[in-house]
Amino acid sequence: MQWLFLVLALTGTAADFYEPCTPDQALQALSKVQAMDPVSDEFDMFCQACSDAQVCCGCFSGVLGLLKGVRHELATLKVLRQVDVQKLRNMSARLGKYQVKLRRGPETPGLATLARARAALRKKFADAQSTYQFTSGVALRLADERDLGFRGDKTASLMSEMFWYFKEEQTMPVYNLLVQNHNTCLPDIFAGKCEQRHFSIFEEFPSMQGPAEDGFMLDFLGISMPIDADCQKKQFMLLAPGRTMQCQYYQAGMTLPRVWPVLDEEYLEWADSLTTAVQAAQAGRPFRMAELGSGPYGIWAMRAAKAFVKHAAPDLPCELLLVEPFALGDGSLLRTHTAMNLPPNRCKFVVHTEPVNTNDQVKALLGSGVWDLVDVDVDGAEQTMLPGLFGWLSTRVRRLHLSTHSRQIHWDFMEGLQRDGWEVQAHYPTLSLVGLEDKGLGRFLNCDGHISALPRFWQWR
Repeated sequence: MQWLFLVLALTGTAADFYEPCTPDQALQALSKVQAMDPVSDEFDMFCQACSDAQVCCGCFSGVLGLLKGVRHELATLKVLRQVDVQKLRNMSARLGKYQVKLRRGPETPGLATLARARAALRKKFADAQSTYQFTSGVALRLADERDLGFRGDKTASLMSEMFWYFKEEQTMPVYNLLVQNHNTCLPDIFAGKCEQRHFSIFEEFPSMQGPAEDGFMLDFLGISMPIDADCQKKQFMLLAPGRTMQCQYYQAGMTLPRVWPVLDEEYLEWADSLTTAVQAAQAGRPFRMAELGSGPYGIWAMRAAKAFVKHAAPDLPCELLLVEPFALGDGSLLRTHTAMNLPPNRCKFVVHTEPVNTNDQVKALLGSGVWDLVDVDVDGAEQTMLPGLFGWLSTRVRRLHLSTHSRQIHWDFMEGLQRDGWEVQAHYPTLSLVGLEDKGLGRFLNCDGHISALPRFWQWR
């Protein structure tokens, strides 16, 4: 009984809590902050600068303490890419329930606007509470890669901020990491270290030497790409750091390190492209790759073809299917790109420019032959294109690389692949922080999800 009384007493005390503002202070505080955005740096700095002699934010210590705690956790996530999930969840819950209460005072002539002041202050802090609670919710969903309830646009905005902080602070330190280690280890650029070995497939490709042509970058495979292909994209900040950092080095007039890929979102796709090409060459069979969502250059198909040509007999055929309904234009960029990077007529190109949205369309494109690699990156169209097709693909494709554009799609595909005869070799979900940590390589930020899968069908053939 005494225990119950104590609980009731504590509950009553919490319910009766008021911010320690007198009516006079409430009016003075409103005059100080009424023109400020409560989620702005100006408001935050103003409140932090309060002294005991000033009347500004000091009498709102309860709610300000919660806001400060949430801001700190969000800043830690954005800048250091770390978050104490439980702490942020608790703070967010408390912030959502917190009520800013102000003491009532007599409506004397000198305090005629007190009621309006109290209402205005409550609304100002309620707006801040709502904004920060929403943002912390987005952060929590970002931190939990299995959370399916996130809002893609808001989460992408938060991810963009995180990429901005990372690239702003680490682009030049990463340059030193690349130059000093040059392919002797896998650069874990998000951790600032180089301790793990690269996947062994990269050892098949010593870095090409020689200068790049003006206006082009030359990678370790010897593929020339126009500077403008990546360096002027609208969503530059969300591109994988392995691409954007090269742009920044180029623009700074620095010598570009011609090294194997860094540990970022594209590392797995690099490994899949090179592995399938080398396996086909070593087996003495023709190489066939389909890139659905190839863009104007067929970047991944070209990388795989370059790898195949390096290791295959000169008479082994190479066939590349490029599907690109939107970005191919008149095909001139692809023709120039091919002429610069492959011997004349070395590979057969089949280009499809009509939209592909259904299982039947994919089946018609791929036909009855066997493909070494099918690489799909179609900005969300995979949601209608691929479900129900994995069983059919499992007897016609030796390796599948999927880019996913929502968490729901990603986890649905994971379930479908495992059910329909595939073994997922590695993956990381859309807009996440986990990277390839489960493979012992490290964490990184990524926008698109990625899945690399092998069909069980081919393991006994």
